[in-house]
Amino acid sequence: MWVTSTEGVTSKAILLGSDDTLGPQFIMRGSSSTQLIEIGALTTELAGTYGVKVADANSTFFRISGAAGLYTGLIAGWNFDATKLYNATGTLDGTAYTTTGIVISSAGYIAAPKFRLEADGKIYATEASISGAVTATSGSFTGAVNASSGNFTGAVTVGTNASKITLAATSAAATTAIYAGTGVYGNANTGF
Repeated sequence: MWVTSTEGVTSKAILLGSDDTLGPQFIMRGSSSTQLIEIGALTTELAGTYGVKVADANSTFFRISGAAGLYTGLIAGWNFDATKLYNATGTLDGTAYTTTGIVISSAGYIAAPKFRLEADGKIYATEASISGAVTATSGSFTGAVNASSGNFTGAVTVGTNASKITLAATSAAATTAIYAGTGVYGNANTGF
């Protein structure tokens, strides 16, 4: 049975009752059936689950609902569920970049179209611009590396195999040298 403020009218109404399919509901409607506040069994998104929803004809402003212990919602365009907050499309589990928007997870990852921080600490960025000091224990580059100055505390090798050049400097004068190819500093097979 339904109790309404305007019996039989679907707009500008306050409805209290139970839908045979969905369950108990309290609905306040504006000038159209899409402008509403719903409490109880939701009738549109996530239909059949219980929650609270505030919407108009263009968008849902707020929604929180629960089904089998899984809570989902929408606040100011941001979706949330039991493990993440997101306003994004595409991959939302942190294993790849999103197509649009951003996702933030309680599991420790953040993902956007050109940036991704994984829970294990790995950072991926397709157009990173970093200022300040960078400290790392190792690394590799596949493109050109440009620098105006720098210091190395160990040997530096350029090239591979027989064509490589190694610069090695230690506190002992005899071991400070430039090695070319497979030669040994100070021997006839060394170019320097």
